[in-house]
Amino acid sequence: MYDFKELDNKEFELITRDLLQEEFGINFQTFAAGKDQGIDCLFSVDNNYEIVVQCKHYRNSNFSVLFNKLKKEELKKIKRIKPKRYILVTSLDLTLNNKQKILELFEGLIKDLSDIIDFNSLNNLLNNFPQVKKNYLKLWIKDSDYLEHLLGRQTHNKSKIKLSYF
Repeated sequence: MYDFKELDNKEFELITRDLLQEEFGINFQTFAAGKDQGIDCLFSVDNNYEIVVQCKHYRNSNFSVLFNKLKKEELKKIKRIKPKRYILVTSLDLTLNNKQKILELFEGLIKDLSDIIDFNSLNNLLNNFPQVKKNYLKLWIKDSDYLEHLLGRQTHNKSKIKLSYF
């Protein structure tokens, strides 16, 4: 399992974008650093906010910090833009109760518990789409299985090249 602590906030947004693009089969826009109006990734059609994704990457933090941030800042932003679908992604490991509290806070803006993607859900997406992690060196550099896979493939390819000379 990956804890995502190695990634900075922008890298966390990008890996989230890449995983959701694989999951939904659509392209999300991402934006330069700065005031984002609560939008880190966006899928829009005809200038309508179809899917808005907000990423909250908290290293060494807890649910109450996330919840207070959502309550004091993010909820107002999302109410203002009124997307058809809002997905919250966090690097924190959430309980079912945590997710239910977030769902209640966003009263109808988040349609389903599955639109609250946490640590475990992100790892599940990485398992489903392992090709995504190859773009994030900081993520897999500590993953010995993935490194062995890469090195093993390289050795296999070199062996095939040498054998082709005979």
